[in-house]
Amino acid sequence: MLSRATDWGVLDSHPLQGLKPLKVDKAGRVRFLTSEEEAALRKALADREAGLRQARVRFNTWRIARDLKPLPERDGELLDHLRPLTLLALNTGLRRGELLGLKWGAVNFSAKLFDRCG
Repeated sequence: MLSRATDWGVLDSHPLQGLKPLKVDKAGRVRFLTSEEEAALRKALADREAGLRQARVRFNTWRIARDLKPLPERDGELLDHLRPLTLLALNTGLRRGELLGLKWGAVNFSAKLFDRCG
């Protein structure tokens, strides 16, 4: 419409000229993880969590050897932010922006929904 108005002389110049075009996904294909890929991802997340726990134990050993107070053990707690974030994405299909912008107030546990407006 703006191009036509410029051609007809209604506008002196196209007001949107010079803007970059929107990026479009040319593949247009949605890809899902295979069962093997999902299992490997879950194992990698569990291994990462175990590695963080081992690092905490080594660090506490180092602190105790230097007469410093050790950090709390945090048994049963998650040490890594990546695991719950990834599992939430896998189980809900939320996109990155939705995941990172999610607030507790937007989650409705009884209805098993979340409000995008939060």
